[in-house]
Amino acid sequence: FNKNKKNYVNIFNIGIANGLNSFIVPYLIVLFGFIKPNIAAEVGIVEGTLLFVTQIFSSNSRAIILTSNKENNYFNFIFFRILVSSSIFILYLIIFENIDFIEKKFHFWLILVVLIAWINEINLIFSEKENLKFLTNLFIIFNILFYIILLPINIYSEFELINIFKAFFIFHLLFYLYFISIDKIFSFREF
Repeated sequence: FNKNKKNYVNIFNIGIANGLNSFIVPYLIVLFGFIKPNIAAEVGIVEGTLLFVTQIFSSNSRAIILTSNKENNYFNFIFFRILVSSSIFILYLIIFENIDFIEKKFHFWLILVVLIAWINEINLIFSEKENLKFLTNLFIIFNILFYIILLPINIYSEFELINIFKAFFIFHLLFYLYFISIDKIFSFREF
């Protein structure tokens, strides 16, 4: 964090990045709604509920990071989201283990994508605040390509869809790792 530098936030840029970041579940519901309504319903129930829960825990973290110069706020929010995401994922594994979904492996990877995208929401705000325009633009371009690749969703097999979601998860993981230093996350002081 550079405390002497004035940071100018491009609201349009960060709005597009955050919109694309959280658009995956509604996008899949619409796409599957036309070709496989039963899978669209599953996505709506499982990942839709997940989106709802993550938004409950989001509070006003974006606004706090944009308006605060405290480095601890950023790391505290990241730590909190990692903790909540880990708990949600473990609960998913326990609760849904015995439920026969149409696309069980598909939900596993989609939930991982939704959770890491939720964590990366903080990194997107930070990247915009710190004028890391290249990173934000790279994130936007990759997400647009991902959504375009998913458009002909009816031609993919379950295996191919899972591989697409694995690639998307890896991209989000790399984006996340760019910002994170493990020792800083676990040395929070004002949580």
